[in-house]
Amino acid sequence: MTRSTKQRTAISHYQRGFTLIELIVATAILLILTGLAIPLVRVTIQREREHELRYDLWMMRDAIDRYKDAADRGAFQIKVGSEGYPKVIHRISRLWLPV
Repeated sequence: MTRSTKQRTAISHYQRGFTLIELIVATAILLILTGLAIPLVRVTIQREREHELRYDLWMMRDAIDRYKDAADRGAFQIKVGSEGYPKVIHRISRLWLPV
């Protein structure tokens, strides 16, 4: 039993590859997915940066508090301001923080 020429031609036509429409649809789907993913990645990167900054600020505050506690115990021979922090920190904070 042999297949007819028409059947062989139809089968070989579909086995050759993708049509132009299929390639355009696949490209459009990839572009849409990429367009949705890029803003999400940017938001995630920004959140990570903010998290790192918060952590750095927390570490700085912790270091200053430990320094203050050690100064209160008399571990250092320094003069401490009225708020419990060294006077140098008060001068620096005036430069950083708006009044």
